[in-house]
Amino acid sequence: MKYTCMLILVSILTACTARVEPLAEPAVLSGKITGSVTYRERMTLPPDAVLQVALLDVSRVDAAATLIAEKTFVLEQSVPIPFELDYDTALIDPRLVYAVRATIKRDDDFLFVTDTHYPVLTRGHGDKVDLVLKRSGGGTAVITDAELTNTRWLLRTLGEVRLPIDQGRRTPYLQFDDKTGANIAHGFSGCNSFTGSYLVTGSTLGFDRLLSTTRACEDMRIENRFLDALQNTRLYLIESSWLILSGADGELATFEALYE
Repeated sequence: MKYTCMLILVSILTACTARVEPLAEPAVLSGKITGSVTYRERMTLPPDAVLQVALLDVSRVDAAATLIAEKTFVLEQSVPIPFELDYDTALIDPRLVYAVRATIKRDDDFLFVTDTHYPVLTRGHGDKVDLVLKRSGGGTAVITDAELTNTRWLLRTLGEVRLPIDQGRRTPYLQFDDKTGANIAHGFSGCNSFTGSYLVTGSTLGFDRLLSTTRACEDMRIENRFLDALQNTRLYLIESSWLILSGADGELATFEALYE
């Protein structure tokens, strides 16, 4: 009997002095929404503008949406702007409705906003979405119409071809100078520099006597097409910070004013 009591006492003491392990924090199951943001206007954003993308629970029509996840992006390229937004999958209820919204802001001014419902994740919708934003009219989103002359115009498209914005290489550009009384056009076509004269009357524009340096590069396709577009230019149009060159068969090239 005494031996049995001692065993019981030892068991009690052992239980009292046993180390209690803390409960582990539940793991956060991370999901990811990917997509892009763009807008239709030919406009240059101020360099301090930012993009904000948010995942919202929009199930209740009689109440404000609930924020699930949000991320702010520094804009390092023109549209379309890719994004990735992480979220906690434990916060997603398959019975509810979720949507992605985005804004482009400069300080407290809303420059572009989503005005369309972009559902994701539930009720047959996936985790990829491409947003088209609408200009909000708030603040000063862009510079006013740039001047044709004495502006550095960066080449953005050649016909249907969109040029990648590569910060590690020189971007092809075009510039019109009239400071000396002579209409001189010059620029960089991707491999070589070029210069010549131009004549502008109203909305008509033509180039003449374009001369280029003779450096040989591995890929001359963009350069040759760029120079051909200049030779075939008949009209020009400036929309905000964009220059559009057109020929007899339509649009040839678009350029974006260097924002400084």
